[in-house]
Amino acid sequence: MAVVFDDDAFFPALTVEEHLAIVSAGHGVEDVEEVIASELEFFGLKALATSRPYNLSSGQRRRMLLASAFVRPRSLLVLDEPEQRLDTAMRHRLATRLRAEVDAGLALLVVTHDPEFLTTVATKALFIADTVHPMTPAQAAALIHIPRGRLDGPTSCSTCIRRTARPARRRDGAAPSPRRSERSGQGQHSTGAAIDDLEAGLAGIEPA
Repeated sequence: MAVVFDDDAFFPALTVEEHLAIVSAGHGVEDVEEVIASELEFFGLKALATSRPYNLSSGQRRRMLLASAFVRPRSLLVLDEPEQRLDTAMRHRLATRLRAEVDAGLALLVVTHDPEFLTTVATKALFIADTVHPMTPAQAAALIHIPRGRLDGPTSCSTCIRRTARPARRRDGAAPSPRRSERSGQGQHSTGAAIDDLEAGLAGIEPA
């Protein structure tokens, strides 16, 4: 079993190559040097093999941690949003590789918010909202877009609700300007519409 969580966990004193070597040695990997070289190449870390984690970008550290999972033997792979901080090309390469391993018999459990990644790697999906909904990857991918597409701008749902429930008053004691109230109302309506769309979408889906 190999696991990669969403948060970064590494040894600050070890280089990228040493990270892979210690994982390989700890799991009895044969041909350690060949396996490490292969993963460094796949994840684009060959030129950074002797770098330490604090000298890497967040995306490079993410690739190092993914490489650490791939150097060890595994029949079950658990990945928490593996696509995060990866560029588009690497996301596609990783998804294609994972699907090939799934087709070859690997058990894969992955959490993702990327519709394309989901439909590439998964054979079954659970859409988790207030409740859990079994469905096909294509159905789940379609639903991922609903809240994100309807909530425009930087204001979050919780912020919109707070503004509506407790309108901020100006320092001179006057009520908020109509423009601010209008923005809050629009945000609340957009949030409610997004939830309605999501519930409607879930209601129309037969369990996979």
